[in-house]
Amino acid sequence: MKKNGKLWVLGMLGLGAAAAGTALLYWKDPRRSSGQTFTLFHSLLIRKQDATARQLLADAVTLDGRTLSGDEFMRAYPLPRKASEIDSQPCPGAAGHWWIRMESRAYCFAPHGSAWRLHWVGDQPCGCR
Repeated sequence: MKKNGKLWVLGMLGLGAAAAGTALLYWKDPRRSSGQTFTLFHSLLIRKQDATARQLLADAVTLDGRTLSGDEFMRAYPLPRKASEIDSQPCPGAAGHWWIRMESRAYCFAPHGSAWRLHWVGDQPCGCR
């Protein structure tokens, strides 16, 4: 009976490790992780957690053609009136960047370490180079 208990514990540990590995691969995919950052950014703004949302911005963010500091962007950025489905695609202007489209707005995210930072928002696909 002792041997069965040890095998059961080892089996559960193996199953947990496999699940963690699968989740890691799933969320490392740029399409999913940039989309998750987009959703997190807007959720934080809705909850009035501006300081935390600010951490998801690049040092300079282009908003409708104007380059703003992160703090200026936070003051000037209008929240979308309603949520909609988002579409995530590789940025045509810069390798490694991903842009999210929601309704008529495009949001470009650049990799920053293991995270993503918003650096461009406009009506057209990303103008970054």
